[in-house]
Amino acid sequence: MTWEQILPYLLLIFVPLVCDSKTFFQSALNKRTKIDDKGTLIFVAIISFVSAAIISACFWRTIPDYRTVIYGVIFGILSGIYQFTYMKSLMNGPTSITAIICNMCIILPVSYSFMCLNESVTIYKIIGTALIFITLILLNFRQKNDKKPSKSWILFVILAFLSAGFSKVVQAYFNTLDCSTQNNEFLAISFITTGLITLLGAVMYKPKQKITYEFNLITTLLTLAVGITLAFYNVLVMISLSHIDGSIFFPVTAGLGIILFALYGIIFNKERINIYQTIGIISGIIGIVLVNLKL
Repeated sequence: MTWEQILPYLLLIFVPLVCDSKTFFQSALNKRTKIDDKGTLIFVAIISFVSAAIISACFWRTIPDYRTVIYGVIFGILSGIYQFTYMKSLMNGPTSITAIICNMCIILPVSYSFMCLNESVTIYKIIGTALIFITLILLNFRQKNDKKPSKSWILFVILAFLSAGFSKVVQAYFNTLDCSTQNNEFLAISFITTGLITLLGAVMYKPKQKITYEFNLITTLLTLAVGITLAFYNVLVMISLSHIDGSIFFPVTAGLGIILFALYGIIFNKERINIYQTIGIISGIIGIVLVNLKL
């Protein structure tokens, strides 16, 4: 096999690994600090500026095309909305259902890939994608003490679903343009946009009570780790979309990512696995194989 043939498979493995690393660092941070709405906005602003700084320093090479700026700003706004509404959804409602709904956002980019990019629809892709959706559902039912849904949770989770889904559509669409060679500039602009709007939100937000924020070495390092992994995750996504059909990339990375995270909990945290999670892992593996039969 040539490097061009091997690269798509490597990307399908490394993208979910980097994404899971970001989730791991963020989970570790959440266990060590308690933040309110203002703190959430500040956190999103910090990781966005860290990501923007890394991408700008390492990958920014050219003066961006006006379309790169426009779609970068749109992607940045959608990303900022998602980051905030996803964290608010977790605070106000059931964790498992929130994760399921937000993971299902891949419906939007997969549908876009089929309908607008004329990507091939095969029976293997249909069955494989369906099995991966089953995996996303089964592996997310892991919380015993979920909060009851509230009206605010419904609003936040819908916004999280839509902003996550459409942000992926913007990424996929940008990769079809002749200026897609500026994908790193696109990402840097998007993270700067996210950082600015969330920082503005934090400045304008007036909490009812005075809140003290604790900054120590561990929380600082974890915050930087989230920003760094977020940057490289998005760089890999943009590279992947130029080599792999969106109808393959989005379901495979979503399914593999949640399987790897589940296996991490089983192996390292000694979490017990039930029959539903076992079926979910098997379903996901079969689905990933089927989707990739025509890769």
